[in-house]
Amino acid sequence: MLTSDFFKLRHETPNGQPGCALPDSDIWIAQGNYVLRGEKIVADFVLETKLRENDVRFLCEKLNKDALGDLREHPLSVLGYRQPPYNRSDGTKVFQVVVELPSDLGRSSLSHLLGTRPPSDLLERLKICKNLALATKAVHSIGLVHKAIRPRSILMLSKPGDSPSAAKIYLQDWNYVREVSGATTELGEALWPKQIYQHPERQGEYAEAAYETRHDIYSLGVCMLEILLWKPFVVERRSTAARLEVCELFEQYGFARKEQDGGLPERYRGDSLKMTSRPWITITIWKDIANAKLASYDLAQLVLRCLEGDFKTVEDVELHVESLIAVI
Repeated sequence: MLTSDFFKLRHETPNGQPGCALPDSDIWIAQGNYVLRGEKIVADFVLETKLRENDVRFLCEKLNKDALGDLREHPLSVLGYRQPPYNRSDGTKVFQVVVELPSDLGRSSLSHLLGTRPPSDLLERLKICKNLALATKAVHSIGLVHKAIRPRSILMLSKPGDSPSAAKIYLQDWNYVREVSGATTELGEALWPKQIYQHPERQGEYAEAAYETRHDIYSLGVCMLEILLWKPFVVERRSTAARLEVCELFEQYGFARKEQDGGLPERYRGDSLKMTSRPWITITIWKDIANAKLASYDLAQLVLRCLEGDFKTVEDVELHVESLIAVI
């Protein structure tokens, strides 16, 4: 555990957490410092909150530099974990994983990139898909499943002027991560901006199945669909009050089918919470969008095979993306 005399955050008080989330993301960043071999190091840090010390200690052991060894594409290594001077609003004590960010690289969430940058060409988009597959493969390579892959939790680090495909991609939001072979909670994902990236078996308050690597691959497939279309699926409406809504494309294809044919009930129109509340309809919508909107059969198959569980490993996904890149 990081002690308060070793690691400090700027502007931290017992009443509140310093820092802010990256735009269009759930990635929380604050500036802090620590002392290494007598030298004060000032940097920015990603802070990930978890409730149990055993969980946060396990994650730190998995993600530290010594454990990662020579793994080329790996998650950002952690400095350690700490107990902040404040608790949750209900009084529950929390712990935070502390991840140090490189100082010389710009940072963005994938969601922000998709919502603010002009569309990249197909080759660029496929390279981003490959980099995302590599980031996921790295997590699986150290014996973990991530359980929360979505653009608002994907961190992209790049040098000024670099193309999006040159960015280094890292998965954040380690709240539910666990070992591949470890016990898993049967609690599902109930928040719609997160659950639309989850396999139907893992949506809702109680999951239908224990989490497996194929569920990460499903999430990867939804993210790849988003990248290939270059359109964020969760959008922030800045009207009188900022709020998240599911994209118009989801709504369009959700109502393109009649309810009896696997579409959404007409009474759900305009209500993101209700429109995303039926997991097996959500996967049908993603498949319909992939078949209708992607430029070729081969691109559609990349997404569909992720959604349908045809890929057994993330390496299989990576090889499929490489084959698509090779013919462009």
